[in-house]
Formats: sequence, structure tokens, C-alpha cells
Amino acid sequence: MFLTDRERHILSILLDAPSGVKVRELTDLLDVSRRTVYRELSTLEETLAHSNVSIINQRGIGYQLEGEQDNIHSLRLQVEDKHPSEMSIPERQRAVSLRLLLSQELTMEALADELMVSQSTIQSDLADVEEELERFDVYIDRIKFQGITVLATERKRREIASRLIYGSVEDYDFFKYLNSLKEDRDSKFNDYFLSILSPDSLYYANESINHDSSHQFSKVTDNQLQHVIIMIAMTIDRIQAGHLINEPIPAKAISQEIIYLAHEILGYISSKIALAIDLDERHFIALQLEGLNYKTSQSIFFETFDSQLTYQVKELIRVVTEHTGNDFRYDDSLFYDLVAHIQATLKRPVLLDYKLDTPVLKRINEEYPNLAVALDMAWDEVFDGHMLTNDEKAYIVIHFATSLERHPSIQREVNAIVVSSSGVGTGKILESRLKRYLPEINSVTVIQLSRLQHVDFSNYQLILSTIYLSGMERDYRVISPLLTDKEIEGIRKDIQAISRQSESKYMQVAVQTDVEFNQLYDYLQDAKLILDQISVLHIESQETVELTLELIINSLDKNIILDANRVCREVNERYLKAPIGIPKSSVALFHSSNQWVKQPYFSIYELDQPFALIGMDGQEIQLKRMLLMIAPEKMSAYQQQLLGLISSSIIESDINTVIYEQGTEEEVYQLISSLFVREVQHLH
Repeated sequence: MFLTDRERHILSILLDAPSGVKVRELTDLLDVSRRTVYRELSTLEETLAHSNVSIINQRGIGYQLEGEQDNIHSLRLQVEDKHPSEMSIPERQRAVSLRLLLSQELTMEALADELMVSQSTIQSDLADVEEELERFDVYIDRIKFQGITVLATERKRREIASRLIYGSVEDYDFFKYLNSLKEDRDSKFNDYFLSILSPDSLYYANESINHDSSHQFSKVTDNQLQHVIIMIAMTIDRIQAGHLINEPIPAKAISQEIIYLAHEILGYISSKIALAIDLDERHFIALQLEGLNYKTSQSIFFETFDSQLTYQVKELIRVVTEHTGNDFRYDDSLFYDLVAHIQATLKRPVLLDYKLDTPVLKRINEEYPNLAVALDMAWDEVFDGHMLTNDEKAYIVIHFATSLERHPSIQREVNAIVVSSSGVGTGKILESRLKRYLPEINSVTVIQLSRLQHVDFSNYQLILSTIYLSGMERDYRVISPLLTDKEIEGIRKDIQAISRQSESKYMQVAVQTDVEFNQLYDYLQDAKLILDQISVLHIESQETVELTLELIINSLDKNIILDANRVCREVNERYLKAPIGIPKSSVALFHSSNQWVKQPYFSIYELDQPFALIGMDGQEIQLKRMLLMIAPEKMSAYQQQLLGLISSSIIESDINTVIYEQGTEEEVYQLISSLFVREVQHLH
């Protein structure tokens, strides 16, 4: 019995849901229309005609398989046993790539026999395989009378091969097989790509992740978990076959926390199967773990803190905001989540984006087309040179979509009215073009000139007209019925101006919020200590930034620092190590944590003469305010969190940056205290 991929998928769903599956559930799982589901079910009924199993549909229950248990079991075996000859062309080419990557040498005849196709088909496949692999500096070498081999390092072989397997196995099938291995270590799953990995290696790879390290992976997505388990299993198989990573992988670029985690995982495997795993192999796995999204945001005091990435994420949010019309800049959770996610994304090796399109990820792009398009443009602008795979793009869109669900109020309320003198037809065309090219607009209302006197223009932020409106007291823009590119750009600038006015109102509300932080004194002594030190002081600029810092630090109270000279040296060394200027502003955050600081401290110093300073984006700024943040080398978790809130707030929001740049001492205090109170409310 020949089954198409979709028929196998439908039968797999029905076999796993004996209580019934409704049409709507099938459309969601298959990501097709109802009509397609009905057509596929009709064809499948004919295919099953000779198997003594039929498909029935009961009202209120849905579709079920009906037949003797032996016949249903036999059907299950046929569904799971996918013959190599039934592979699609892309699947077969992935299989060819895999066999070449994981073999020393293969003949055309051996490949053809294994995949049950002709040698001419393999010859044709090789042309596409060769072109794809060359993108990653992996080359195919044809040796006459001997066979075909791949020229690649062991590291690259594993990275590409693991991605090929990951991209060829459905998440559901993969985790279902892992669960079956827990019950029966000899369990087989009839899938060509999963069969590349030994059941024992998959079992121990899964157990090593779920062992004592399970808490580390609580926030890791199933897709990432699947990929890392495949990589660990492949590493076990390759080491046992004598194929070792024969290149030094330095630990310098890997965080110590991740190296410990890799040692813990591979140490568990080594103890269970008596396998010697050397340091380079452990560092190789650590590199794979570096790309997972389980890490919390780092403190600005850590040596590994990435100020450039923090700024880039802020820029990504700003550009997506501009392109979509939804203002995401006020969502702190979005900012922190994106920093963690993108930090991991950029550390993952960019390999073959072969993952099968899952219905969920595909639906994200369909449900949020503006976000998907905006992210494409924003990513290219902010992270130029870093390729984003389809999977990663979808997951980042999910972060923005979640923000929309969490804070629907972040949508800009820009409502437009269009006065048209050319009739309803032209007005509708204009309305359609405005919605298509300017998603920043929340709503578009079209009226005819004859109804102008009945309109309450206070309900609209944007007024457009195809003719001049004599006596109109509000600002408006004259446009043509065709809406040219130049006019679209002009309207976009109007919307941005409206947005800035809204931001100004938001700022006034934000700094006037009267939060009585002293009420929380019993719970937040550390927060109270930081708040009590906050000041905006005017000082005289010295000859250099370093000398000005020396003046500031020498003026600090002895309750704050033990040794002014040593603290000054530490702050200066940190300042010279990496750019600290906030782009497109006149402020920079000078910071250090060291043993000569007694308690956390943050204040602002306004200079009488500016200094030229390099910003986090590599561009020069004029430094007018120095923000100083210092802390003891050993801080409590809560002290780290409080100072992290301040440092993140300086970068993450244009509005906050303006307060730090221009705000009074009272306004800065109100901003920081509101950050602290919001965090406490979240925690308690």
C-alpha cells in the first residue's frame, strides 16, 4: 500500500487519537483548508479499502479508525515504515548529504542501492547536494574507480549532519521515539533519518539532559532541545566510531557556566557507558549549548556583558515599532526576552535551514504579516551580516506577538480621516492603499466633501484630503487619489511626529507618578540605600575624562568606597575596555564592581564642558552627563537585580534615556523608584 506524506500524517493522527479527531483539529494539525481535509480523507478511504480498516465519522466525536486491533496494528507498522524510495526529492538529497558527511567514502552504486533509486538519479542529486554544501566550505571529491568523499573537518561534518537530521524529523515523532526508548531500549522507529543515530546514543543523550541539569533547560524550546539531543547523540556515535574532533576548541570564548554544564552532561554519559571524552569534545558540546535560550540577562558588571548587543536589541525594537505602528518600547519583558534570545541566536552556528515548516511557525507569519515583514527589514538594518533562519525569525516574531497580547495598549492610536471629492470608489482605493502601505495607522475613515461639516475632527490624529480645505483649522495633508511614494513618506513623517507628541505626554505622566517607596522599606533596604544616594550634581570638567572621573570618585563618601584611587583605576580600566556612550545621546554609563566599593551607588554628574566619546554603536557622542554606577565585588542577588534594572533602563527606552540625559534629580528618582516598585510588585 503506497501512502503519500500527507496520508501518513493523517493516519498517524488518527492512530494516536482513537477517541476521535474533528475536522477543525485536522485542519490545524495539517495546516490546510477544510476542503483539502475532506478530499484527503476521501482518497485515504479508497487507499484503505483492502486493509480491513475504515475511517468513520461520528457526530460530536469526529473521525476515527474502525477495524480489528490486529489490522490497526498492521496499519501502524506500515505508516511508520517509510521506505527510502518514498522520499521526496529534498528528503533524498538530505539523505545523500548525510551519508557522504558521515562516511569516509561511498560509491554511486552503494548510494543508489541504499536509497533504492537509479545511479542517474543519484548523479542528478549530487549536483544539488554539491552546490548546497559548498555554501559551508564543504566540498565533494570524486575519485575515479574509487568513489565519492567529502572534504570537511569532523566539527563541520557533525554540525551540518545534525542539522540535516533535525530538519528531517518532526518534533512529535522525535519526542515520541525518545519516550519509547525509556520503556524499551531496543525500540525501533522506522524513519531513515532517525536511524542514522543509534538508539543507545539517543537514550543517553536524552537522559544526560534530563539528569541533574534539567533545571537548566526549563526555558529551552522543544526545537532547540531536539537539536542539542541529536548533536550529543551524534557525538557519542562518532567518538565510538573513532572520529574525533581533531582541532583545538579554546574555552576563552565560552562562558564558564556553560563549560561546567557541558562537563556535567558529558561526565554523566562517560560514567554510564565508559566512554573517554576529551576536552575538545566537551568544548565542542559547550559551543552548542551556548546557543540555547536558557540563560538569564547578564549584569553590566560581568566581563561578558555585551553592551553592543543590548543597544542593537533596543534598535531592533525601535525599527519594528516604526514599521508596524505598534510601540513596543515600553515592554520591559520583551526587551529582556529578546536580549536573551538573540544573544543565543547569534552564538548558534548558521547552518542549513532545513527544518520542516511546522504549522505553528507558518501560522505565525500568516497571523502577523506586518510583524514578519517588519522584522525582516529591522533585522537587516540592525544585524547586517547575520543571517536569520526561518525558524529563528518565527520565534522572534512570537516574542513581539506575545508582547501585543500582553500589552494591547502599545498600539499607537493614530486614526486617520480621508476627505475625498472623487466619489466612494476612489475613497475606497485610497483607504486600501493607506492600510497596505502604512500599517502604522490604526483606522481609516473616508468621507465625502459634502459631509465635512458633520465630522468631529477631535477623534482623528491625522487628516488627509484629495483637495484643499478652505477654512480648516486643523493641520491636514493634501494627497493625490493614487497616493504616491513621496506622499506615503510624508504621511509616515506626520505619524512619527504624532508619536513623539504622545511620548512627550507619556514622559510627563511617568515622571509625575508619586510612588511612596518608603512604604516598602522593610522589604527593600538595598533599594532604599540606592535611592537615597541618587543625585544630579553639576561639576567642573577637568582636562580629560579620566581626570574628571578622579575628581568625582574622590568626592564620594567613605561609607561608599574604601580606596578612591583604586576604585578610580577600576572604573577607568572598564571605560577604556569597551564603548560605554549611549548612542544618539549625551550620556555614558561609567561602571565597575570591585573589592574597594562598600555599597551600591548610582548618581549623575553634569559637566560644564562636554567631552567627545565613542558610543556603543561606534559613533562619536558629545558627553554632557556622566552616569556613575559602582558596587561591591560580592553583591547580593537583589543588589545585582536592582542595579541591572537601572543599567538596562538607560539603554532600552528612548524615553528613559531622555530622563537620564535631561531630567531633574526628582525625575530621575521617580523613574528609578518606579522601576523598583514595579519589580517588587512582580515578585510579590
